[in-house]
Amino acid sequence: MRRLLLVLIAGAVLAAAAAADEHEEEGDAVSTADVLEVLEEINQKLDHAKPVAADRASDAGFGGGPFLPVRYLPGVAGLNDYFKQLGSYPALSAFFIPLKNGGGGTWRWSVNENLQFGMEYSGFGQEVIGRARHAAAALGPRDTVDADGDGLDDYYSGVKYGQHYFAGIAQYKWALAPSVYLQTGVKTGLGWEALQYHMNRRSVLTSTLGIDSGANSWTRNTLVGSAYAGIQIALDGDRNVFKLGLEVGADGHLPVSEWRPGTGVHQGVPAPPASLQAHNFWVAIGPQFHY
Repeated sequence: MRRLLLVLIAGAVLAAAAAADEHEEEGDAVSTADVLEVLEEINQKLDHAKPVAADRASDAGFGGGPFLPVRYLPGVAGLNDYFKQLGSYPALSAFFIPLKNGGGGTWRWSVNENLQFGMEYSGFGQEVIGRARHAAAALGPRDTVDADGDGLDDYYSGVKYGQHYFAGIAQYKWALAPSVYLQTGVKTGLGWEALQYHMNRRSVLTSTLGIDSGANSWTRNTLVGSAYAGIQIALDGDRNVFKLGLEVGADGHLPVSEWRPGTGVHQGVPAPPASLQAHNFWVAIGPQFHY
């Protein structure tokens, strides 16, 4: 396109030069050297403008990256109190570590160098191993065995808490210094959380009954809202594609359904309290690409 523009300009200027030769004195005529000088100047200006236009075009487009926060859940104390009703289990930690306890990812569309919209997925959970409370009258003699009379199932079992969500994101950022940005954003979406315990997994019962006897779980849905702020550093300078982000935020979870029992949950198993809270605070650091 640029070459075509130069050819058109050159033709116009040369035509003007030819016409001038017919009507002007020798000293006032436009020479071929003058035409070439003008074209060279135009070419240099186009070369300078091209990378600027390319940089501006690169501000828009798709981006993404992993989302690996360390989460702190104040409501874990309520979970541990509930699991004590089910048996003898170690306490869940209030801290959920990325990769070990979960993770996620984010996908973004950059409208320009400041504004992004996108989606995020995150999931996390913990499981501990202990022994379920023996309650033959409530659960049936096939579900727990207490040969030593200590009130606990003789077989090891596990309890687990987990949640995940999908959320939409809107983020805005400001340049603090060359290659350094302040970013703030909000998220909103739908979540799901579950409490689960496996009272035992004796193979003889599984093969006989055709199910995992005592594999109990409760689930409910939530609305998720989040706000966060952080610092973003462009690791490749002016290219502004590969970045490192540090973000701090808080997630709120509003239950929109009651706890629902899964298949195989006995009527004698207590339901989790409705007051259990999944609100959490988090800190995330990791690579961010093109947003």
